[in-house]
Amino acid sequence: HPHEILDALAAAGALKEVIVKSTHSPEDAKALFGEYWSKVESGEILYMPVVQYCWGHHDHARKILPEWLATEPRTNSMYEMCFDNKKDTAALNKIAALPVKPRIWINTMWNDLSAGHGECAEYRNGRNSFHLGMLEPEKTWGWAIGKGASMIQTDSGAEIILWLERKGLHNLK
Repeated sequence: HPHEILDALAAAGALKEVIVKSTHSPEDAKALFGEYWSKVESGEILYMPVVQYCWGHHDHARKILPEWLATEPRTNSMYEMCFDNKKDTAALNKIAALPVKPRIWINTMWNDLSAGHGECAEYRNGRNSFHLGMLEPEKTWGWAIGKGASMIQTDSGAEIILWLERKGLHNLK
């Protein structure tokens, strides 16, 4: 219910306090936001398209990424990029080629969102998943930063802050 949520956020003066994410095309997102779309374009509402080169959504991602890139530059532009294989990470080159660089969000919590560079080794057996322990930060967070991420989703907040401080990267923008 995006309008009800946005109305409540606007009433509370909190439109800039959240990041709204969806897998919609630009056309569908504009329709979804309605009268709030101008606030997305101006950066008053932080909106992040989620481009999923994973979970069978590859064709949709290949279609909507060029559509979103054609809308640039947007104020406070950002993308969540998800990859289940290394081949599709080449899509990040299209974003890097833009004159104004949008922010990139990569979720490193799971291998199928970060092209095999997930934080935890997992053993999956049907519906059950068991975390076997943290992998090397350089191979996860280092990989994401190397791919252009300035935002990393993790369940390991304290660990990533310490790692970023050791690397001299804690103040990434």
